[in-house]
Amino acid sequence: MRLFCTLQAVNADLVKTDSATLLSDIVDYIHKYGLDHSNYWIGASDEDFEGSWQWIDGTPVKLGAPTWRYDCDENLTQRPLIDPSANCAVLDNSAHYHIADYPCLGVSGGLDFSPICEAV
Repeated sequence: MRLFCTLQAVNADLVKTDSATLLSDIVDYIHKYGLDHSNYWIGASDEDFEGSWQWIDGTPVKLGAPTWRYDCDENLTQRPLIDPSANCAVLDNSAHYHIADYPCLGVSGGLDFSPICEAV
């Protein structure tokens, strides 16, 4: 999805949702325009070092509340998980668009993934 974004405009890439306010604005936009059919790739990953999440510009990602997803299991597991196969960040529509970690190529089972791009 990064390649898709970079082909859209000069200096474009996946969005950096580094504030709760920006995340809230994006979620409001998704709902306002009926785009809530998909999960959305954003510009964070821990591909370089498991558990060390960084934005595409190399700055660290703030983990935990209020932006990251909790799993509704008996432990209320906080994402991101320590999982070498889940290295890319997604706004997860099944978790009210909180950030979750997913495999960078998506998952099977009919889940839709789309990118959110921004130009800097």
